[in-house]
Amino acid sequence: MHLHFLNTEEYQFSQNEQAKIAKITENAYGEAKHLLPMLSEQLNITVQPSDRVIPETGEAAMAVHKDLLNLNINPDFEKGIDWVVDRHVYATVFHEAHHCARYKKYPEEESLLGNAVMEGLASVFERDYAEHPPLWSDYSRVPIQEWTEELLAHKDETDFDYGSWFFFSSDDRRWIGYRVGTYIVDQALANHTTDTPATLVHASPGDIVEMAGKTDRQ
Repeated sequence: MHLHFLNTEEYQFSQNEQAKIAKITENAYGEAKHLLPMLSEQLNITVQPSDRVIPETGEAAMAVHKDLLNLNINPDFEKGIDWVVDRHVYATVFHEAHHCARYKKYPEEESLLGNAVMEGLASVFERDYAEHPPLWSDYSRVPIQEWTEELLAHKDETDFDYGSWFFFSSDDRRWIGYRVGTYIVDQALANHTTDTPATLVHASPGDIVEMAGKTDRQ
């Protein structure tokens, strides 16, 4: 793993901040690689100051491909940069590392269902192994059966509005794809108790749905 700090004119990470981020990131990557040994030895993680983050957490990340993970941290977050790093960076690296491992078999997820399953697997991996339940994985207060039926009715779509399905929909619903994906993965694991989000890292979206006992109209 190689860690890179990308400072900007507006903000440069201090030595103490870099040391803390490096320690947490390296620990998280080491634990994730123990569970996902196929993770690249050459994984690059870039860390940059940015306000393009999740409003509640002060950070956001994206697995670009199997060898690259980008992490944004907002240095102006109201709770402070230390709060962001201490509370969220470890779990975020877990989540994105799962994507990087999955990209070894699926370099690009094109379908709506494929993206939902990918996010569900990474969210359950983060929740169960980093012991950090992400906000976007909580489906307890939404009509998840209805949302699941809605998504499965469009599961093969490759031309879809990613932002609407995975962030904010036009009717103000939030994180639909993440929540449905998490629910489907949870159902699959409940039905197949010897599996884990790690063992299923390379399972196809269709196999996960079948394991969950879901159909297009269920």
